[in-house]
Amino acid sequence: MTETPQPPDPQVKRDASALIRALRRRRFGREKNAPRRERIERDAAEALGDLGDQRALVPLRDWAVRHCDDLFLHGKAITSMGRIGGPAAADLLIGLLVQPPGTLTDAVSIGIWQASIARALAVVGDPRAIEPLTAVAYRSQSANYARTVTGAVREIGGPAAGDALLRLLTTPPNTTMQEMVLAHAVDDLGQLGEPRAVGPIAVWSRTEQANEYSGATIRSLLRIGGAGAVDALLDLIADPPATATRIQWQTQAATALGMLADQRALPRLQVLVPRLPQDQVRDEVITAIGAIGGPAAADILLGLLAEPPGDTAQARSGVTAAAARALGTAADPRALPTLQELVERSDDAGLRIAAVAGIGHVGGTAAADVLLRMVADPPLREAAAAALGGTGDPRALTLLLQYLHDGTVPAPVVTEALGRLGDQQAVEPLRTHLLAALAAPGEPSTTYASFAQALGALGDSSAVGPLRELLGSSYDNMLSKPTDAQFAAVVRSLALIGGPSAASTLDSLHIREPTAEQLKQAERSDNDYGYYQLLSSVKRHKDLVDAQRTVRRS
Repeated sequence: MTETPQPPDPQVKRDASALIRALRRRRFGREKNAPRRERIERDAAEALGDLGDQRALVPLRDWAVRHCDDLFLHGKAITSMGRIGGPAAADLLIGLLVQPPGTLTDAVSIGIWQASIARALAVVGDPRAIEPLTAVAYRSQSANYARTVTGAVREIGGPAAGDALLRLLTTPPNTTMQEMVLAHAVDDLGQLGEPRAVGPIAVWSRTEQANEYSGATIRSLLRIGGAGAVDALLDLIADPPATATRIQWQTQAATALGMLADQRALPRLQVLVPRLPQDQVRDEVITAIGAIGGPAAADILLGLLAEPPGDTAQARSGVTAAAARALGTAADPRALPTLQELVERSDDAGLRIAAVAGIGHVGGTAAADVLLRMVADPPLREAAAAALGGTGDPRALTLLLQYLHDGTVPAPVVTEALGRLGDQQAVEPLRTHLLAALAAPGEPSTTYASFAQALGALGDSSAVGPLRELLGSSYDNMLSKPTDAQFAAVVRSLALIGGPSAASTLDSLHIREPTAEQLKQAERSDNDYGYYQLLSSVKRHKDLVDAQRTVRRS
């Protein structure tokens, strides 16, 4: 929905007039003044976007065309046009989109130009831009820039966006690039939650070009949800595409069904379990049954434990272990006696550990009673300590703090359990041990990360200081503290805690994101250290930005 901007007040009009003159002024004077002149014009183009004066649209359009070969400069003008908005801005931007300047001749330059305009049109939000954007995306010679263009269609949204993306998805591709554009359309339809897309996406999943995009296809069906998506995912398990990636399709579809937690999927999943020949797929389906949960899921899993299907003893053992884990996830109290019996009678160490974890998922006082007895058994102690975190029983706190102090159970296991337990009395001991670990040289990064995650899960703002200490003084260097895993754990934990103190700490961190050109140069060089250091900076920058966004949303 577009809005016609209100007329600016007189002072704004005077300011806008001055800035427009700055854009229109002809270059003159000595060549050495050119950089200063360019800075003035660039700043004027950016400032006009703040003022919102419609008179600036044509001068900005002309200035963008004049600087079309400079990504940074033309981007400023086009962005300002999008911020000014209104039907006139949409008309001018659509014209620039469908007919790029003649001086742009290579595919990359045209792609950059069209991606900049697509972002501006997404801000304007005029539905008239949807058709030209879709046409440009289909003809694009660059997958990355086409992704920006289809994303703009999605951001404009509404029924027209869904219609256009559906037409794009049902258009036969003629090139590899167009296959990638169709995959973008699948993802965008999922983000729109367009229920009409379930059928076309199911058809798309059977095409040869969809083989490389199973993740995007499953993700879209998951986002759309509903009975149609459930049926499509079940069909992908029962009759996957006949390709080398069929197992990948099946396992991803099973995971998505577990996330949808739709009870309607249970009868068909129950029928599928004994028919699936691959252990990996069968285990994922059983896991999905547990994730869906409820009494019906518990009944299916108890039945699998009583009579596990399979042609061999190994296959039956695998079904039993998967059902034991899933039964705990289903969190049905009726599972407790069965899981306890598995622990006590089975000779399979892996099955016993799975059953212990399941008892923790059941939770409650009765589960805690069983686990507190199991910690006396050395082979089960670590698994039982980890499972105690899911019981919510206050008796678990005393035992876990004892393990934290004496090291009987590895610190990462104990700290994760304390975070899951959620008892605020654990905050001070965790802070104390974190500071002690910081003072001790040679402590593995997994230990630091586990403390950070536990403190974040407990959500106590007093933990912000120790977490900041965990980052040390250098967080741009891959080989110095903190490691990538530690940095990610700390910023995510700060995001979980939230509040002004955590937000301020995150805002104080500055990670330099390498440019695409720097990465290309490093990849071509013989300096492996420099290349992997740049990759580390990319990951840390993403982790930091994600954490900052989480805090702002909260």
